[in-house]
Amino acid sequence: MVLYHDACFTGMITRHCDAILSNGIAWNLTDDVMYFVDSLKRCIFRYEYNKEDGSISDQQLFMDYGSKCPELGLPDGMCLDVKGRLWVVGFGVHKVTCWNLQTREKVMDVDVPLAKNVTSCCFGGPNYEWMFLTSGTSFLSEEDLKKYPNNGSLFVIKNLGTRGLPPNTFNLGDSHI
Repeated sequence: MVLYHDACFTGMITRHCDAILSNGIAWNLTDDVMYFVDSLKRCIFRYEYNKEDGSISDQQLFMDYGSKCPELGLPDGMCLDVKGRLWVVGFGVHKVTCWNLQTREKVMDVDVPLAKNVTSCCFGGPNYEWMFLTSGTSFLSEEDLKKYPNNGSLFVIKNLGTRGLPPNTFNLGDSHI
């Protein structure tokens, strides 16, 4: 897999990085920085983002889960809260982790004891106060499938002390999505 960019859908394709397993994507609160997960590289990358033309530049490593925090599993889906913190699920380890984007420090881990393979997260519910988590059964042994029968389910976490943001929209030519 490769991360590409087509500026304003002009057909001018720019190649940005070779991704092994591309997953989560999120933007900071001012929409000028984009975060991108490559799960198998166990990395979250940071890019400068131009919201006028959708271009990205200046790839930087935001977090290397392999060397800095292997206990957090494979980074997978992610989302932002109203405080500008990045929430990243850890595939294979029952967790979602909250990161401070400025300091790159871990704010907290939230355990998801009923699912080993948490796959993605988003905020929803009343005022975006609930975090929804998806989970999967891929790569689980028969023993794990018995131990965690709720893998493959949708979970909700309430009372995180924060809220999420409304969904992003974008323009595709004459239509608004």
